[in-house]
Amino acid sequence: MFTADVAPKLKDKFDYILLQFRLPGGAWIQSRDILANPDYISRFSMNFDHNIGDSEPERKGFDRYKKTIWILDPGTQERQGLRYFRVLGIYKDRTQKPFTSTEMAFIVNSTSITLSGLTTSVIEGTHNFTIRKYDNNVKKIGVYLMGDTTDVPDYVPEYGRYIASEKEIGIINPIDGTISYNYAFDSTQYKNGKYELYAKAFDSEGKKIHETYHKEFSIKNKAAVPEFSVEPGCYNEKQVVRLSSKSPGSYFYYTTDGTTPTLSSQRYDATRGIVIDKTTTLKVFAWNIKYENSPVVEAEYIIDPTALPSGKWNFHKGGTDRLSYLSDKDLNRTNLTKLEEASKNLTIRLKRINERIKTEVAQKYLDLAGSKAPSAYNTKHKVIAALTWDDTKVQKLYNKGGMYQKYGVDQRMLLAIIYQEGTGSFNTNSEVKDKYGGNYVQPDFEKDIAAALENHGVKKLNAYKYYWKQFEDSIKSLAKTKGNANITKGKGDLYQFLNYCTLGATIENGVITKVSTMGMYAEDNDWWSKVKTIFDEIVENNGNNPSEKYSEFVKTIKTPIKAGYELPKVKFIETSNGKVWSDNNTWLSGYSLITAVLDDSPSISFPLKYQMKANNADTSNLIYQVQTLLNNNLSPDLKSMLSLEVDSHYGRRTTAVVKLYQQQNNAKEITGEVNEEMFNLLKSGSWKLTKPGEGKYVLKDTGNYSYYEWVSTDSSQWMSINKSRNDLVNKAKELLTVHNGDPLHYFWGGNFGRDGGAYSGYHKNWGKTEKVTVGGNWSTGKNVPYGRDCSGYVQWVYYQITGIDIGNTTYAQKDGIWLEEIDRSQAKPGDLVYNENFTHVGMYIGKDTDGLPMFIHAAGSAYGTPEVKSLWGDDGNSESLDKLREMDNCYVTGRVIISKFNQSLNDPQYSRIKSSAQFVINKDGKDVVVPYRDVKVIKEYNKPDRFEYHDAKTNTKYQASIKSLPMDVNNYGQNLKRYFRVKVRFSEE
Repeated sequence: MFTADVAPKLKDKFDYILLQFRLPGGAWIQSRDILANPDYISRFSMNFDHNIGDSEPERKGFDRYKKTIWILDPGTQERQGLRYFRVLGIYKDRTQKPFTSTEMAFIVNSTSITLSGLTTSVIEGTHNFTIRKYDNNVKKIGVYLMGDTTDVPDYVPEYGRYIASEKEIGIINPIDGTISYNYAFDSTQYKNGKYELYAKAFDSEGKKIHETYHKEFSIKNKAAVPEFSVEPGCYNEKQVVRLSSKSPGSYFYYTTDGTTPTLSSQRYDATRGIVIDKTTTLKVFAWNIKYENSPVVEAEYIIDPTALPSGKWNFHKGGTDRLSYLSDKDLNRTNLTKLEEASKNLTIRLKRINERIKTEVAQKYLDLAGSKAPSAYNTKHKVIAALTWDDTKVQKLYNKGGMYQKYGVDQRMLLAIIYQEGTGSFNTNSEVKDKYGGNYVQPDFEKDIAAALENHGVKKLNAYKYYWKQFEDSIKSLAKTKGNANITKGKGDLYQFLNYCTLGATIENGVITKVSTMGMYAEDNDWWSKVKTIFDEIVENNGNNPSEKYSEFVKTIKTPIKAGYELPKVKFIETSNGKVWSDNNTWLSGYSLITAVLDDSPSISFPLKYQMKANNADTSNLIYQVQTLLNNNLSPDLKSMLSLEVDSHYGRRTTAVVKLYQQQNNAKEITGEVNEEMFNLLKSGSWKLTKPGEGKYVLKDTGNYSYYEWVSTDSSQWMSINKSRNDLVNKAKELLTVHNGDPLHYFWGGNFGRDGGAYSGYHKNWGKTEKVTVGGNWSTGKNVPYGRDCSGYVQWVYYQITGIDIGNTTYAQKDGIWLEEIDRSQAKPGDLVYNENFTHVGMYIGKDTDGLPMFIHAAGSAYGTPEVKSLWGDDGNSESLDKLREMDNCYVTGRVIISKFNQSLNDPQYSRIKSSAQFVINKDGKDVVVPYRDVKVIKEYNKPDRFEYHDAKTNTKYQASIKSLPMDVNNYGQNLKRYFRVKVRFSEE
């Protein structure tokens, strides 16, 4: 309540007595704006109340004006506080300047309640509002909706705004001491349209003491999608499909000819349902007067009894003819039918899996998935619900699998695999790996069953139909060993074919179009026999030993091959990639597996020469045999120096080693090629390779010209070269400016090992984006610019000047033959310096003018570069983060930098490196970095995306842009304390 007292002599001179308020920005609301708007005049014009008489002698004779104004919710708690006002007298003679009273203030720190939480102009589903109470006199809070809250006839057209009817939609009874209350507004209870939501505060007598701002928004919901009473799938008889929806009052429109339904299409009749008596694609959408139309959903029903193989194998036909997940009551019944007995066996096994899901699998999935877990499966409760088996899930498996019975797929084989996997899933999730590197559970059943059917139920099963004889013969021909005992006890049946790294047939339009190799289903080389055991327990309608009968049956129903396509030739070979689960609950490695090798490599024959390649999985190829013989005939003291990777690739190192054999064994020509005569000499052991003395072989040159040069050392194993230490340091500094004036990037695992060997000059891929494959670093698995890590950097520098490969890693360098530890006082430029635990290395390059040691090194994120982990984990705004990742320079790895001992280096030549791409705003003429979480990507038709940053503190919006800003970093060298000298005598020594 505001009052103003006016002297009687002035009363008749005023046209209006107005209240004038200062706006949040600091300006006063203008009187001309008030007078121009009748609503504003009514709101701010003070009304004559009475003449002040003897009751207030000091004001006797004055006329009093009063006005009650509700001071509405100021928006946020931070904006509460002082409010300023004054009284204006507007003269009837508008030429006179309005009378202005003294500025006055009052405090809005006791606003009864506030309403917040509306961050969008459109609401769908349930939206949460927050109501805060600041006045203990508030005993009831009512939530009100103004808009279309009444029943409106169907024929009423779209309104310009809304039907302004107020409705109380919620009541909150405040609790003393509690400030914040949540109100969940379910917009699906109301028709789409425009609304206002607000709250009112009442005291103990029911008197309204405050009303919040009205929050304006539009409701825009879609009708819930139709649901089908019959699961899509394959059936051998007609089905009646009934439709339902979670949006009451919905009508359904559908088509059965593959076209998209409209409001002109057939309307669903609930009394009849939809009769499906032939193969049909049913498409449906829901219409509801309250909402927008639902999306169109479709279901495919295959009605084709003749498509189900019969005669030699009895399939389940679906419906009641299938295995079931029995209730506890049915499990305890006696006199079960054969089908019920098989269902009992299945149910008991699935119950064991369900218990394991609760106690182990769900939590393990969350631990392995981490941030990769989708929101639908990001809690233990959600994962348990998704993985748990019941009869509905068994029915879904039958429906999905039934569509593939025409290819010979029996759903019971899938159920046997489910139990053997033991997690409730087929373990098809390539995004989530277990600790052994295998795929782990896929909580999304639709994706899980689709992958299992496609990859193994269809592809491998159909390839077996054509390759079973060759596979069977390869198993029978194996000489029994401890490693392959679990393989040789089999007969090359279907289950072994599914288990091992065999073949898959791609089917398009009912015909095989391609056969390719496929990975193993399980590393356990006895997985197949366990699946057979389970299969035998749950198949009730095919006599004894149904697993063997089923394997024989699959051979007889060949899927047609596309005209013109020839099945590739293949070999099945024994490898040692298998594992066996031990009695101690651990995996034992080194056991056999069977691997299919397509015979599609070029013909390999003598002479073997540079750049020839063969299929490495086929260990019978000539290159594989030669590389094995070259390694076997090395003297023991050369094995660590010259051993080849046996990869069936006749490359640079193989060429160079062959030349050494030819030199030492007095060959007529030093060609680097292996002819049949040399092969036989290696095979007989006549040709050997021995170490000529004290020294080391150094790989020189490239390609077919590669060779090994023997570098002799003195009795102390020191090597002399005609290069100076200054040459070494200058070579190290080259990489400070290798990328157009910028330093070489840090790349975890970047060394000669990744490059495939030592080389002279710069690597062709430096600066190009590659994936980090070595574990143990924040960048593992991420795409960053290629370069060197700390050990790979000093390795590269030394090789360029000395020809010595000192080792790929800090540990290999420390444990190798080339390093000798020295005292810090003995240090010379070019010496290597490690930290105490040998996880980082740099090169000493001398002292600065203050006498502080200086180092040059490839610094990772723990050694001087900005902390970057938050850039790679999305914790709030995927869209803006993706925009940063689109930039070519969106990374912060380390760089080659110079550091001082125990002191930060501020020389901009070395300490300023490029940071990651950042969002920046221009503030007071300067670029200011802002968090990507607070940047909104604004999309406009036919225009480039723009970026808007919202400063919540000042409620200000800025245009943002993406820049890669230089960043000062502190490069510390205090951890580099252990000095080592490489055993090389330089020209000045």
